[in-house]
Amino acid sequence: MVVLNAGMGLMGPFVELTDKEAERLYTINSSHVFFCAKIFAPMLVARYKKDKVRSGIIVTSSGLGARPMSGTITYSAAKCFSSFLAQGLSYELKDEVDVLSYEAGEVVTKMLPNKKGADSRTITPDRAAEVCFRDLGMQPLTRGSFRHEFWMLFMDNLPLYWIQALFFKVSQGVIKKKRKH
Repeated sequence: MVVLNAGMGLMGPFVELTDKEAERLYTINSSHVFFCAKIFAPMLVARYKKDKVRSGIIVTSSGLGARPMSGTITYSAAKCFSSFLAQGLSYELKDEVDVLSYEAGEVVTKMLPNKKGADSRTITPDRAAEVCFRDLGMQPLTRGSFRHEFWMLFMDNLPLYWIQALFFKVSQGVIKKKRKH
């Protein structure tokens, strides 16, 4: 089992992100996932061919990788890359290795320091792991929990410009606070 759980979040208007910030975000969220998959996928395929033992790769992505969001477009684009990579590998390796793209919503982690526990949009890390293993081998993409499926369905049905305006306003406040410290 290989779990590619790279993650670094960075909010802010695109034009205010430095080249260094953008490069670091892409390196962690996309490049590391790509190169680790490039290393481990052939090993897992060889294992299957030799011993007929199935292996799995889980790539943690983000619900924000499903659509371009103002204020998080660099993060969204990087996570979109990881999601597409995992989904494509799922089809290419389907006879030998199970691959899952996990487009999580909010999970209580260091990336969400203000979350004290699960709420209507947030799940615990234990629940996130449980849903990944539940869905591995069943489908190429999951959002995992009912909470995340519901919120993504809700977001998918709002006019995109409403969501863009909300995310942009939130991200402007976050980047200003970050740069003051």
